[in-house]
Amino acid sequence: MMSLLKMDSKLLSDYKKSLKECSKSDSGEPVTLSELPAYRFDEISAFEAERYRRKKKLCSADALYIKSDSEIYLFEFKNTRKSHIPWKSVQLKAHDSLLTLQVALFPELSLQECAERTSYFLIYNDKAVQTPEKPSESFRELKRKLKGFAEQTDTYPVLGNMEVYQNTFYKKVYTIDVLDFEQEFLGKIYE
Repeated sequence: MMSLLKMDSKLLSDYKKSLKECSKSDSGEPVTLSELPAYRFDEISAFEAERYRRKKKLCSADALYIKSDSEIYLFEFKNTRKSHIPWKSVQLKAHDSLLTLQVALFPELSLQECAERTSYFLIYNDKAVQTPEKPSESFRELKRKLKGFAEQTDTYPVLGNMEVYQNTFYKKVYTIDVLDFEQEFLGKIYE
């Protein structure tokens, strides 16, 4: 486990689940079927609230994956298409999640140091819903051209004004469909 981690590893293991479990909506439907491990960050946030906030927890992402001291990932899952995402709620979760992460798990790091190590993913379910939204032909062409640039260029636009959290609260922010997430990012994150 990480050397900077504050929470006892045995206690942290109580929150270990699969991404599939972490991604379940209120109706019980998972956004991803991935069995890769993660921590239920909502539950870590609730635990922290009992200790410090009189049981009033901050908003929080659904899942946490700690790859190393310098690579931390927060995942928020929305089992809806991108046009139906409650952006205000997602923005609150992005804001509050970093604060909880730093206080609960990494108090030895400054908030800025924690932000520089953490990426935030909003993963929605646009392609799997019955009538997915189709991007316009001009958007597809733009995406194709962007793929032709340097490898470091991201071809996934950041939606919902979430770019304000990039390089401030997180080193990188992604808003991405679950199928693209599984194909493009899951293997890289968990390698």
